[in-house]
Amino acid sequence: ILFGTLVAFLLVGVGATYWAVSGPDTINLREDNPRTIEALAWIQRGTIYDRNGVTLAETVIEDDERVRKYYYDATYSLLGYYSLRYGEGGAESAFNELLNGSTEIETLQSYFDQRVLKSPPIGSDIQLTVSLDPQQALVDEIEGYRGAGVIMNAQNGNILALASLPTFDSNTLDDEWDNLREAPGNPFFNRVLQ
Repeated sequence: ILFGTLVAFLLVGVGATYWAVSGPDTINLREDNPRTIEALAWIQRGTIYDRNGVTLAETVIEDDERVRKYYYDATYSLLGYYSLRYGEGGAESAFNELLNGSTEIETLQSYFDQRVLKSPPIGSDIQLTVSLDPQQALVDEIEGYRGAGVIMNAQNGNILALASLPTFDSNTLDDEWDNLREAPGNPFFNRVLQ
């Protein structure tokens, strides 16, 4: 009985040591960790603006949940998508670290808020060089075709519009994912960015 009790204490000690030293990292890295997904759900993701300050995408609160909203169908292929289930694509992916606030903590106040008070990070807003009017005109021009187009300022290299068709509604991505994967024209293939 004494030997069995010592072995049990040894196993508990080894297990406790593992979970205290290296175990937390292995749990945090698992994709199915509900705490990671829960933490992502509370991030106040930054807003995306066009060059004139028009809001193209932002996070809003609906029914106590943060929901990513995309306001103009002409910008779907440009902005891509952000989903807790499927990740991010397009500009949402290119600027993900800025938008989700995972860049370095720069001030004492943000350190205190995030590390001590455990408040969710607040992402930075970004302003793209695209403009909504040329973007809409480009999409209208190639609507009904499978293809892509870019309008660029030749003097400074700024991208004024960028579109790939066919595309999908970024607002309904989670509900339509399976249908979109099999859709004709492969709307997930961004012909401009690839």
